[in-house]
Amino acid sequence: MRKHMVKARQSKGFTLIELLVVVVIIGVLAAIAIPTFFSQQAGAQDAVAESDVRNMATAQKVYKATDDNGEYADDVEDLEDAGFVRSLPESSYDVSATDGDTFQVCVKSESDTVFALDQDGGDNTEGCNFAE
Repeated sequence: MRKHMVKARQSKGFTLIELLVVVVIIGVLAAIAIPTFFSQQAGAQDAVAESDVRNMATAQKVYKATDDNGEYADDVEDLEDAGFVRSLPESSYDVSATDGDTFQVCVKSESDTVFALDQDGGDNTEGCNFAE
């Protein structure tokens, strides 16, 4: 009977080493998972901006087709009238139009990546100017 009581006292709970091993394993798993999560988050933010720039280019073409003067829009509010819906803060967008024949639309993602399109589908971001 005494042996049984001694064994029962010895087998209660975990040792300090066992607990430390579990904490180390959890730490290693977290060190692997957290950077992956943040890279996926930045990729999602870029996808939103890339989608918005394509939608803006489409709205530009709709605006020109329905505008009485046949010109492209030179601000985001005009594009909203043509059906564009913003997904990001107002300062993330830039629209420029010249001579009624050319346009450039730019979107800056929340991860600060800039996407641009012009009337020919070009993606040069040099002319993009964002309000602060």
